[in-house]
Amino acid sequence: MVRAASVRNNHFGHGVWDYHILAVLKHSQTLGKMFKADREVLELAAILHDYAGIKDYKLYSEHHIHSGEMAEKILRKYNYPEVKIKHIKECIFSHRGSVKMRRRTIEAKILASADAMSHITEIADMFHLTFKIYGYDTAEGAKWLKCKLQRSWNKTMPSGKELIRADYEAAMKIINHALKNK
Repeated sequence: MVRAASVRNNHFGHGVWDYHILAVLKHSQTLGKMFKADREVLELAAILHDYAGIKDYKLYSEHHIHSGEMAEKILRKYNYPEVKIKHIKECIFSHRGSVKMRRRTIEAKILASADAMSHITEIADMFHLTFKIYGYDTAEGAKWLKCKLQRSWNKTMPSGKELIRADYEAAMKIINHALKNK
C-alpha cells in the first residue's frame, strides 16, 4: 500500500502523515475513550478524512465529499459492513470547519474536533503550511494563521479544548507577538 503522503500530487508534503493524520488519529482515540465512542469508526475516519485532498490537491476544495466517497470504495473493496461504511463516510463528510453542517453522531463530533485540535497541537506543521506551502510573508501569514486557529478552536468540543488549552494559548501568544510587531 502506498502511503497517501507519498503520492506525487500531494500538495502538503510528506509531513502531512506524521503531523496531521497521526495527530488527528491520536486526538480521536483520546476523545473516543472519553466518550465511549465507536473507536473503529473513529480510527478509520481519522486515517481517511483528508485522503482525497492529499491524493490530488485539485480535490481539496471539496475533499470532505471526495474523501468520504473514496473511503466508501476502499472499505467496500474489503467487504466492510455497510453500516460502518455509512458511519465513517458521515464522519468524514462533516469534519470540515469551513463547511457548516450538523454533526449528528458523537464520532462525527469527535473527528471534527480532532481535526481542529491537530491544527493547534501541531503548530510547527501549521507554520510550514502557512509560510512554506502557501507562501505567506510574516504579517499576512500570522493573520491567516490566527484566523485558522481561532476557527479550529471554535470547532473543538469543550472536552477537546481542555486537552489543548495550553497549546492554543502558546500558539496565540506567538502569533499575536508577530502581529504586534508588524
